[in-house]
Amino acid sequence: MNEHKDTIVAGTVGALTGPIATIGGLKIVGFTAAGIGKGTTAAILMAKLGGAFTTKGGVIALSQSIGAAGLGVTGIALSATGGAVLIGGGYMLYKYKGDYILSKIKSKL
Repeated sequence: MNEHKDTIVAGTVGALTGPIATIGGLKIVGFTAAGIGKGTTAAILMAKLGGAFTTKGGVIALSQSIGAAGLGVTGIALSATGGAVLIGGGYMLYKYKGDYILSKIKSKL
């Protein structure tokens, strides 16, 4: 277990920051408690995507709901899990395959 301690820490950090990043990200792009902000990325997405994305249960509607009311228990659990997988998994990938990935990127330059 000691050999994976740093990966566990990275996953825990991801789990703790996942919900914060989700809500913060949605607010940054324009999904707020007051509605979708005029001229924001959210407004552009709503105008361009339309249709199924803006109806009840669609991506835009869900994002606005989260931006206005928060994540709720299920949303917190899902975003915490996503954060843990992204940060913990990303750290593991870097730790065990980082040199290989960087060498492949450098060979393409």
